[in-house]
Amino acid sequence: MERVWHADVEEDPKTGELYLTFPQEMLNELGWTVGTVLEWYEEPTGEWVLRKAKNKED
Repeated sequence: MERVWHADVEEDPKTGELYLTFPQEMLNELGWTVGTVLEWYEEPTGEWVLRKAKNKED
């Protein structure tokens, strides 16, 4: 069964930069670490999905 997490876009009050904070549980379960390349895609519903990019070797 696929798990789904939702994240809110946050804004740094000093710089105005936008960012997402991921729960550690999610990072552990997905095996994402610093340097993991991610890609965005839009669902037909208008929701955006973030997933690990596939390597050329995959």
